[in-house]
Amino acid sequence: MLDNIVVFYIFFTIVGFLAAMIGTIIGAGGGLVF
Repeated sequence: MLDNIVVFYIFFTIVGFLAAMIGTIIGAGGGLVF
C-alpha cells in the first residue's frame, strides 16, 4: 500500500509539473517557444 502511495505521489507531481509548464506557455500567449 505504501508503494502505491509513493507511485501516486510521483505521478501527481509529474502531472502537476507538466500542467504548470503548459499553463505558463498558454499564459505567455503562445509567444514562448520551447
